[in-house]
Amino acid sequence: MNNKNALQLVLINPFGVIIKRMGLMLLTSLAFSIICLLAFWYLQRILARQKQLVAFKNDFLSTIAHELKRPVASLSFDLNCLTMSDFIDDKSKHELMVSCALNATAELNDTINMIVALAKVEEGLLTLNKEPINLTQLFEEMRGKFVSYPVKKVEIQTVYETNDISVTGDANLLSQCFANLIDNAIKYSGKEVLIVISVSKSDRWIIVSIKDNGYGIPEEKLPVIFNKYSRAHTENTKITGFGIGLNYVKTIVEKHKGIVEVKSQQGMGSEFSVLLPE
Repeated sequence: MNNKNALQLVLINPFGVIIKRMGLMLLTSLAFSIICLLAFWYLQRILARQKQLVAFKNDFLSTIAHELKRPVASLSFDLNCLTMSDFIDDKSKHELMVSCALNATAELNDTINMIVALAKVEEGLLTLNKEPINLTQLFEEMRGKFVSYPVKKVEIQTVYETNDISVTGDANLLSQCFANLIDNAIKYSGKEVLIVISVSKSDRWIIVSIKDNGYGIPEEKLPVIFNKYSRAHTENTKITGFGIGLNYVKTIVEKHKGIVEVKSQQGMGSEFSVLLPE
């Protein structure tokens, strides 16, 4: 009887064994790799954002310095003029320089107060010192200040539903809001400026409307003009600013539980309406 020997060769797929024995380790390594890639991507975004913020901060500080330098330079010039004999002896010149110096001081003070107020809002530290405010009296005082604008011919018309419309709020903050809107109307207008301020009442609101005959706001800018650091006119004008005025207005009005609205057409002027609760 012949013995027959057989040799059987069985080939096993090694990948199945590797995956079976090392699957958990491979999955862990894959997950760790994905986490590392996501972390690197997030770090890149943070660094890009930080770089953007640093550049923006530098530009913002530079613009603020420029804005503060202008009234300081004007104040310094006016005070120097007041020491000259020509201005001391001429009463009209003396009064003009005093008026310009007071306006420069007020502008400097208003800008600083606005920046401080916005900082307090972000820190949650802003408190309102509420009191009754006679809006008729407030706007009559403002009209006297703005019609003496040194460069442009400014006419301000006022329309009051009654001569005794009052609102309860922080007088300093609301005055700065309205002053910002009037100053913008003058700034973003031609040589002859017409501003119409109307004050009326509805069932729920005291409504203050400030309408001008200025350049108007491009339609695409209307949704973002109240954002911080946003400016409606950045091209083809030499008008400086750092884009916090309208954000300040919106912030303070909302602190008073009010609403601010805008209607504008480029080349046809703008109308800002501030609605404050009675």
